[in-house]
Amino acid sequence: MSRKNYINYLQLVILGLLSSCAQVSMPNGGAKDEEPPRMLTALSTPNEQTQFVKQVIELEFDEWIKLSNPSKEIFISPPLDYPLAVDSRGKKVSIKFHENEILKENTTYQINLGQSVRDLTEGNKFDEFVFLFSTGDKIDELSLSGRVVDGEDGKGVGDILVLLHDNPCDTCFVSGRPLYVTRTEKTGEYSFQNLRADTFQIHALLDENVSYNYDLPSEKVAFYDSLVILSDTMQQDIELLLFDEEDPLELLETQHKTRGKTLLWFSRSPDSVQVTLYNQHKRSYQEVVEDSLLIWHDDLVSDSTILHIAYEGEMDTVNVRSGKENYGQRVLQTADKRLELLATDTVFVEFNHPLLDVDTSRVSIKDTTLVERIIDYGVEGRKLWINAVLEPAVSYDLVLDSAAVYDWYSNENQSRQIIKIETIDPSSLGQISMSFSNTNGLIYLMELYHENDLVERFSVSTDLIISRDKMLSGLYSLKIVADTDANGRWSSGSLSKKKYPELRRELNFEELKAGWELEVPIDIQELFYGTKSN
Repeated sequence: MSRKNYINYLQLVILGLLSSCAQVSMPNGGAKDEEPPRMLTALSTPNEQTQFVKQVIELEFDEWIKLSNPSKEIFISPPLDYPLAVDSRGKKVSIKFHENEILKENTTYQINLGQSVRDLTEGNKFDEFVFLFSTGDKIDELSLSGRVVDGEDGKGVGDILVLLHDNPCDTCFVSGRPLYVTRTEKTGEYSFQNLRADTFQIHALLDENVSYNYDLPSEKVAFYDSLVILSDTMQQDIELLLFDEEDPLELLETQHKTRGKTLLWFSRSPDSVQVTLYNQHKRSYQEVVEDSLLIWHDDLVSDSTILHIAYEGEMDTVNVRSGKENYGQRVLQTADKRLELLATDTVFVEFNHPLLDVDTSRVSIKDTTLVERIIDYGVEGRKLWINAVLEPAVSYDLVLDSAAVYDWYSNENQSRQIIKIETIDPSSLGQISMSFSNTNGLIYLMELYHENDLVERFSVSTDLIISRDKMLSGLYSLKIVADTDANGRWSSGSLSKKKYPELRRELNFEELKAGWELEVPIDIQELFYGTKSN
């Protein structure tokens, strides 16, 4: 090899070595980083400053970091007129005030970072950190704590804003700015720190538009019916009941596509609505289906239907134009194919039209002996009802011959139908005995459920024992409403009326087994308020 070639070769080797040394690669293996980033206090803007002057706040960490969901996690109390500008770069978080922001005099501020700061590689969360400063000569030290719970079931609600207003006016929560803000934990617990001595209103808010105001109808709200006086000696936990205010009952839409049936949609359940129809029809009745009211009538001629609607002291008159389709042209039929019931129960078969009459010669209930069982029957609304002599644990055929039932529109069922009836074996049944105590004369509305099926509704206002026999085995639950306004239904709260929502509770029973008697003691005060009766 010539001297020149040797020198060229040597240069290539050196360049290769330098190139390999310059390449940086991530180390393989090793333990996963599970440590959160640590803030380097000495390199960060000092915390808990007094006589604070608006400045850029910088927080330095021991590793590269990133911000996660800062718009939700980071908030300042008292709220500012302009949003903070929060940014991260490398190992540093910078917090900048808007140039037009004017800080309040003699006020302690808290900037809560929440769980926004995480390390860059693994996303480990920096422990929640609060940056404190005061524009006065001291940091306020008073505190206030409590819990926000769902007004219906009493369970804690997380991620809810709790607001303190130093203005006692009734509209401050709707249009004013709170002086202090905090957020509830997952358990519903909240805590205010570094408060000044003052008199406050306290509210809680599911703030959907981050306005710090109760300004959307879909937002949930809570209030405390007394002023909170904060002093050096105050030690108080305040529980707030969160609720969705009940919408006023309003008629939203009407539909009359099919002559003979009118649908009315309301803002909520129209169980108290009464409708009168003024047309040529002879018959009408109504059914509540969730938030709608179904009006059946037999006017198949008029081009429109006049409705007089009475609800909550109001009276509306609505003229609903009729559709082209005629309900009288639809086939009368039932979807029932199998019924399971007690031998002593009344048999009900539901049809798709209101029923006018039944031809008793075309209806029969028979077993394998072909013995007729029916003793009485009739029609009610859209249901055919039958009382029959049935035996337990036996299969029967309910036979509906063609033209057995007639509807309001001169239709009859066109085809023969057989519905299987299975009567329940009494040995598979049990008994439930519910003893209610400590009711204190209030009205409590009860709904008893078997699995997910409603068994019955009843109310209790005195201490008593209620027994139910011939109950199917399985799991039962009791839903209870404290009906404080005695209107026969659950009522939500009202901020303007300073009315709390009616409390609701659910009690799950032990499993009822065949042949057993299940005794269920129910102490109302303990169930609703956690206090035992004597």
